[in-house]
Amino acid sequence: MPTARTASWVSYSEKGEAKSMFYKNGKLQVAPTLRKCQCIDTLYSNNKLRFAPLLKNLVEADVLRKYIPAFLKPIDNLNYDSIFYINLQISTGTNSGFASLKLLLFKPLSFYLPSNNQLKITLNPCKTEGYISTIETTTNYFIDEPKQTSASLYPQRIALELIDSPLKSNDKDFENFTGLYDVDRIDLNYKEQFSINYKKDDKACYASAKINDYLFIEISKAKPMIFEQPDFYFLNQNPLKKEEIDRFFGFKIEEAALTFDLLEQNKTIKINAKTDQIYAGGKLATGRVLITCKKVAEDSFEISNGATKQLFTSQNLKKEWLKNGFTRITTNYNQDQSQLELSFFAE
Repeated sequence: MPTARTASWVSYSEKGEAKSMFYKNGKLQVAPTLRKCQCIDTLYSNNKLRFAPLLKNLVEADVLRKYIPAFLKPIDNLNYDSIFYINLQISTGTNSGFASLKLLLFKPLSFYLPSNNQLKITLNPCKTEGYISTIETTTNYFIDEPKQTSASLYPQRIALELIDSPLKSNDKDFENFTGLYDVDRIDLNYKEQFSINYKKDDKACYASAKINDYLFIEISKAKPMIFEQPDFYFLNQNPLKKEEIDRFFGFKIEEAALTFDLLEQNKTIKINAKTDQIYAGGKLATGRVLITCKKVAEDSFEISNGATKQLFTSQNLKKEWLKNGFTRITTNYNQDQSQLELSFFAE
């Protein structure tokens, strides 16, 4: 027989669908899932909440907007009507002040970054049913000079999502390509703009990805690029236009396994490759593909698929990539590494 602290409860949706919840020792248990990159947040359960005021009663939404930099665009008006707070500490002067508090979030807290919607950042992606997301927050504000205001937020994990990028999600659980990161702190101000301090033991996770429904990507390591530009060496190898560099927001993929199909002499060859450098942003993707192979003639390369050896040409490789929507394609064979390097661009 279930006890008061160990019990199953059944609730019904408006459509009459039954939904079971299981409590053990008075704590709601989260059902396991096979979803990739799943995270849960069970630090603050709903039944812990006694009384907490609404944030909008402390700071009106129209006032808060004056302190949000123009490069951040709140999504769903920050779900402002469902943000509460506790542990408020405040110190005020004539024209300035300091405040710290803990935000209690019942819905996602998300922004577009920059304001032209290249990236979406969610500060509580691990929101779990039956629990409240919490984020410690501090701010130094100036009443007459909103641009002098700075704030620090302390989420546990964040999600960065590409909204309109050639790098798409290849995972049914993610609408767009998404990377999740463990963080210590996010600093925000007009001068230094936006900086994320990642945990040293960051357990980052990435949705399976694809470009042009042709190049399929499993990422092991990717660095977010926010108010950063591709490195100088990369720009020399893969020339980008100035406006493409200036508007870049996204990820630098530093380690990933790649696969694509190549039609060679009416036969389909599955190419397994890797990359150490792909820049994938809100408007473009560019980088290089490294194919381990043996050069057997001027334009003939041999790859091994298990016990099977297959031949292909760089000219046909370029032709297939062009046919699949890629441009700015170049190839170069690295004799020392036994690798054919293919550089590409997509938008």
